[in-house]
Amino acid sequence: METGIRALIESNTDFDGIPVRELHTDEVTPDLHPCIIVKCEAAPRMADLASTMNAREPAVTVCLYTDYNDTSIDAEALEFSLDCVFQDLPALQSVFNYTGVIPDDRPVTGVHVHYVDSMDSSVETSKKVRTYAVTANLIVEQVSN
Repeated sequence: METGIRALIESNTDFDGIPVRELHTDEVTPDLHPCIIVKCEAAPRMADLASTMNAREPAVTVCLYTDYNDTSIDAEALEFSLDCVFQDLPALQSVFNYTGVIPDDRPVTGVHVHYVDSMDSSVETSKKVRTYAVTANLIVEQVSN
């Protein structure tokens, strides 16, 4: 999931020049600002669906770290663009869902995104770092393509 979300963010020109990293472990907050960290927290099975569907509900969190005193970037505009990553379902699906086009150049295969179930955002400021986090619960299905 992290690879697909990272690819979607990197393709968005609003984030040009801002490094995007996948976080697979509990690493510390990066020292380089601004930067974006993508992390998939959990992907439990959806209990109310048939077990043959292989549906999951991963919680994907994307954090934007900015220097609180840096006036050279528009943090609020970047935060808005980060929200839009999960609100643009066709763009999100284009990274994951198989369309039948050959060659298949998606960065991630084997996952089909159905929709974004819920989304939440928060802002935290500590010392000189402003952290804007967006967490989205996606409804996805494991597929064999």
